[in-house]
Amino acid sequence: MLKQDSSQAIALKDQFVEAVLNRNSKDAAATIDSALALGLSPGDIYVNILSESQILIGKMYHEGKVSTALEHFATETALGQMIKVSNSFPSSKSNGLKAVVACVEGNMHSFGARIIADFLRLDGWEVEFLGSDTLTPDLIQFVSTGGVDLMALSVSLEEQLPHVQDIMEALRGLDASPKLILGGGCPQITSLVKQSRTPQESVKIIVGADPIEAMVGARILCGISETDSKVDSLEDYLVIIGEHIQKLRKEKSWSQATLASSCGLDRTYISAVEHGKQNLTIGAAVKLADALNTSLVSLLSQQ
Repeated sequence: MLKQDSSQAIALKDQFVEAVLNRNSKDAAATIDSALALGLSPGDIYVNILSESQILIGKMYHEGKVSTALEHFATETALGQMIKVSNSFPSSKSNGLKAVVACVEGNMHSFGARIIADFLRLDGWEVEFLGSDTLTPDLIQFVSTGGVDLMALSVSLEEQLPHVQDIMEALRGLDASPKLILGGGCPQITSLVKQSRTPQESVKIIVGADPIEAMVGARILCGISETDSKVDSLEDYLVIIGEHIQKLRKEKSWSQATLASSCGLDRTYISAVEHGKQNLTIGAAVKLADALNTSLVSLLSQQ
């Protein structure tokens, strides 16, 4: 994301928040239309307008500055605009695999899961998104009959863990058990996975709803590789992605300092990324992709 784009995204985020606080869905939609018309990338809009607005309004809700009803209105408004933005995503070559993304029973917050679903689709997956509060028996039946390769579940609270345990046990009984990604921010999820009988190589835990971790984790779990090299860990991916970013930078005859200035990141951060020593956040990846004039998926490719 170029610096001009960054200031545009900040201004549009503020406009979107103002529209939502004024309960003006028409103005909120017009704000996203403006972002698309200005040429902001879908990733930029997701991360720097829609996600940032949700974070801000969520903070206001926890501070008692907005009501539950308004917070729900904000979420549904953002989700509606995400559908529009996702339709502007560039077409991706299908990887031939199917993913189901859902919130476990009791989890009413589907915003993060929707981001994961859309970014997996951007990465070539066929995605079936089930939304919030998916009843456990129905979810298991849906997955067991659909030729699913990957299930991504959002788990936000400790009381939802029994549902996760039931799902993991049910998956073990399937002839073709899908791989599993667990996210959503529940801190106890790691202990549950370690104590389960599910093979550790079949499960990936991600921090919150980080789409980069989800995309990379899905590739690793399902053995998707664009190179002859063995890629079976996040560390392997970071090295390959770093080399790819360095290649794109050098094709533009840019120094690390030039790239850092263009995308608003620190040069030492750029250096660490290029050497595979720095985990990429979605925000940084969007900035790098926009500065290098490439798509997010192309930036994160292994070639």
